[in-house]
Amino acid sequence: KFIECSRHPNINILTYTEVDRVEGEAGDFKVTLIKKPRYILDDKCRGCTTCTEYCPVKIPDKYNQNLSDSKCTHIYFSQSVPLVTYIDPETCLFLKDGKCNICVGVCKNKAIDLHQKEEKVEIEVGAVILAPGYEAFDARLRGDYGYGKMQNVVSGLDFERILCSTGPYEGEIRRPSDGKHPKKIAWISCVGSRQVIPGGNSYCSAVCCTYTQKQVILAKDHDAEIEATIFHNDVRSFGKDFERFYQRTENLPGIRFIRSYVSIGKELPESKNVTIKYST
Repeated sequence: KFIECSRHPNINILTYTEVDRVEGEAGDFKVTLIKKPRYILDDKCRGCTTCTEYCPVKIPDKYNQNLSDSKCTHIYFSQSVPLVTYIDPETCLFLKDGKCNICVGVCKNKAIDLHQKEEKVEIEVGAVILAPGYEAFDARLRGDYGYGKMQNVVSGLDFERILCSTGPYEGEIRRPSDGKHPKKIAWISCVGSRQVIPGGNSYCSAVCCTYTQKQVILAKDHDAEIEATIFHNDVRSFGKDFERFYQRTENLPGIRFIRSYVSIGKELPESKNVTIKYST
């Protein structure tokens, strides 16, 4: 959809841009925007990634939830709009210490400008639509689950990237610790939702039951021998056909739904397997 929007003659997408100020009244707003520097000239970059190949600085790939590495000079993901490179100012050797400009030399289109600055832009609009979206829960706040400490404990977003063909393992389900295919996977629902804990939310997310079921179905498609267990408070099917989706998941072989609060006991040092404690 985003690519379709970028091609529409009446839609102008300003990426890597923040709203600084909104003034005026309904039907007549003046919006001040801050366009952040990519250190790339959008009209010259062709997304060839030659600069990425030569960049000497490796960084964790945020788009892949830090499950793989990227380069300081990179395209954020394969369907980025616009499809141009971005240079991370926090890790670029030139922007930090003035020590490297290899990317400038290898770019045939002369698209790199390491001296690019922030730019203020003003536009006039008749209406403003607020679409803030969601903020992902930081699972590290649930210390008893071991996220961020145990290698094979991943979040829902992590697993989405693992399942994806453009993800860290090219769509294969592999354990972050050793790259092996897991035979047993447990999903814990309601992490950060329906829990009064620091950083948590007392309300239901309305999505995690169904996306967990989707992930289980995809995992079984990848490997029919996987044993899947879903731990939950209860199953809530909010949307259209969500209940039918739940029934489909429940009827698959090798899948258990267990209503229970759980805690992750420990990580076995040699295998990096994880043990889970629960009561019913």
